[in-house]
Amino acid sequence: MREINELVKDAIVQRGNLENIKKVMRNGENGKPITIGFIGGSITQGSLASSPKTCYAYLVYQWWVSKFPKASVKYRNAGIGATTSHFGCARVEQDLLRFEPNILIIDFSVNDNINTLNEETFEGLIRKILDYNIGTGIIVINHVNYESGENTQFSHNKIAKHYGLPCISLKNSLYPCVKSKLLLKEDITPDDLHPNDLGHKLVSDIVNGVLEHIYLERNEKEDKIDLPKPFTRNAYEKARIYQNSNSNFIAKGFICDSSKKEDLQDIFKSGWFGERKGDTLTFYLEGTEIAIQYKKTIQRPAPKAKVFVNEKETDIILDANFEENWGDCLYTQPIIIHGEEHVYQIKIQIIESSNNGLQPLYISSIITSYE
Repeated sequence: MREINELVKDAIVQRGNLENIKKVMRNGENGKPITIGFIGGSITQGSLASSPKTCYAYLVYQWWVSKFPKASVKYRNAGIGATTSHFGCARVEQDLLRFEPNILIIDFSVNDNINTLNEETFEGLIRKILDYNIGTGIIVINHVNYESGENTQFSHNKIAKHYGLPCISLKNSLYPCVKSKLLLKEDITPDDLHPNDLGHKLVSDIVNGVLEHIYLERNEKEDKIDLPKPFTRNAYEKARIYQNSNSNFIAKGFICDSSKKEDLQDIFKSGWFGERKGDTLTFYLEGTEIAIQYKKTIQRPAPKAKVFVNEKETDIILDANFEENWGDCLYTQPIIIHGEEHVYQIKIQIIESSNNGLQPLYISSIITSYE
């Protein structure tokens, strides 16, 4: 195993403009409150950590607590497993920004796909954060699949570079140790992706090592950060979520879910249940981008539904049967990408029900946005 200092050096794939982070550090030394926020997928949520306090995110938060004893440091973890930056840019206001984070760490490099859609949704997330507060210190983390070495850091980091954001890559630091057998993969992850406690500790050591480097030069001021013009078509900066409490819909056979959401990760609430063939759920939505979020479940067989746009049948099928076996998944299905801006009628119609009738189709929400 290589020294942490060497791993930290390799992990810094993009330095970026550090002024926002440095300013938070200077303020923390003067006793001003700090809120550390995280948004991402299951690794940030803490999947396979033995407790929430052994997750890398909490260990990074602890660095801030120990480094700035005069400051009140708060922790907000908005990681939700198996979700992408498409959902992230739609929920970041509700789940994080309203708590006024000073530092915000983003992790979607093993959740997003390498395509123009997720480049846009990732940029939409960054712009929404900076629009809310241009002084937020953003750090992008690139997690990695420790078997294949795959992630989306090339796609994400070119967006981050456009905004002058620092990027910390596990693909460039921990993964080479695994590949060269300096570190056994089985010692840090049981499934090639999600870190165990040792894996989370190593990730936090690298991130905290980067923070130590920034801390040493905290009094060296840099240029003020400005919001540049968008890098992509930027169709997702205005993304928002519609559920049964705030949408215009007509349900025929579908039933509204009125159960109470218990916590952030309790994602299958405030949606709609449908279980019989022929049941329909129709929305009237305005925007240029529309996506349906629904539950893919391991409780098979599960229903399937087709989607109509303005009374015309599409080739999109909402298949609630999840092919993996680790648990149920909130799946985001794009329906309209870069369409004309007007009101669309979106109809979901069940075409196959579960054999026993016990497993419904769960529509969680609709995400819209516009250019």
